[in-house]
Amino acid sequence: MRALATFGWLFSLGLLVGIAAPLFGTCIQGDDGPWMASLIVYAPVGLLGLIVAWRAPQAGRQFCWLAAPHILTIALGCYFVPFYSLKTTFGGLDVCSAREGGFYGVPTTVLQRLWAPSWFCFLCYWFGYFHDIGLQAVEAHQLTTRLRRTRLKAARASHRER
Repeated sequence: MRALATFGWLFSLGLLVGIAAPLFGTCIQGDDGPWMASLIVYAPVGLLGLIVAWRAPQAGRQFCWLAAPHILTIALGCYFVPFYSLKTTFGGLDVCSAREGGFYGVPTTVLQRLWAPSWFCFLCYWFGYFHDIGLQAVEAHQLTTRLRRTRLKAARASHRER
């Protein structure tokens, strides 16, 4: 099961590669390949990795340190999602015009307009996943604390009876 959790966390790095796609694009003649690859390939692979890591038994929680690169995912998401939401989704520009700051006259596709809202949904799922892990950790700590208190009370009671 550890291998399953490890593969899940490693595949979740697809989210980092996907959200960083605008950094890799060249925008030569309106090429939107990196944006579309991030939406069609990297995001589903990353989400599948998160689901696998989440569904793995407790071993999945032991490998949470593999989520450290996702700090960069959050940072890039906080920059790119609002930026492209304003420029492409609401502004009507294609992704290359939004990135380069000009207007190339390239028609906007539906996938270009959905890039930022889709990534917003992916990142919300990611936040929900880690919120769930945090809640599980708190519940486990509370359960452990209750169990320790119960054992301590039982030990004190048996010691008093002697």
